[in-house]
Amino acid sequence: AKQELPQEIVSAFKNTGTSHILAVSGMHLAFIYGLIIFILAKVVRIRNKFVNAVITIFLIWLFTFITGSGAAVLRAAVMFSFIEIGKILQRNNDIYNITFGAGFFMLLFNPCIIYDIGFQLSFLAVLSIVLFNPIVKKIYASDYKFINYLWEIISITLSVQVLTLPITMYYFHQFPTYFLIANFIWVPLST
Repeated sequence: AKQELPQEIVSAFKNTGTSHILAVSGMHLAFIYGLIIFILAKVVRIRNKFVNAVITIFLIWLFTFITGSGAAVLRAAVMFSFIEIGKILQRNNDIYNITFGAGFFMLLFNPCIIYDIGFQLSFLAVLSIVLFNPIVKKIYASDYKFINYLWEIISITLSVQVLTLPITMYYFHQFPTYFLIANFIWVPLST
């Protein structure tokens, strides 16, 4: 657990803006969600959308409860559940509606969660990616898939900083100096 790590290691991750890798975060649940979708589509090959959605939602929430239901994981679980329900109902999954719907749903059940730093950072990170990543991503394009993959990591990392930086400055009183380099290395490794 994160609490059992030496303080120097926790501080190093915090200073580099990569604390989300130490804690179980929405990013980890996104990897799990993608893996579940892949396995159900390519390995198990269940054709029934309803059965796929039920299995996916069950496994997402199982992971969420096993990991302690932190605010960021909870946000991701609610969002992925909404996406799966949208698939069953054959509705267009609008990321803004899903994001704000997840926030509303979480606040409905626990209004005090709005004071949770993980809740604030998680929602701001998602909104920042949705709003700014398409803009930043257009700055550069390569003919090589690997270079585009690396640029995707960089553009997401830069985009997240737009809305999360004020919160991190307010709560932690420091700028994550090495966030770009550290996330460039740690995000692919944590995958």
